[in-house]
Amino acid sequence: MLEHHIKEVKKVEPYEEEWTKDFDSEFVRVVVITNCHGCIEERESIERTEDWEKIKERGYFMW
Repeated sequence: MLEHHIKEVKKVEPYEEEWTKDFDSEFVRVVVITNCHGCIEERESIERTEDWEKIKERGYFMW
């Protein structure tokens, strides 16, 4: 696992699919531009809303 630092948040939108109803959490679909050791790429991720808040605060994903 490596730190993928967020360079730009392109989109954050609510995510509601059938499987999410099995959880007590809300989810968001996030599209971001990340930098991992000079590799710049656009990535999409489905995250619990509370996890996304923590990711934004620290500034990177662990992928």
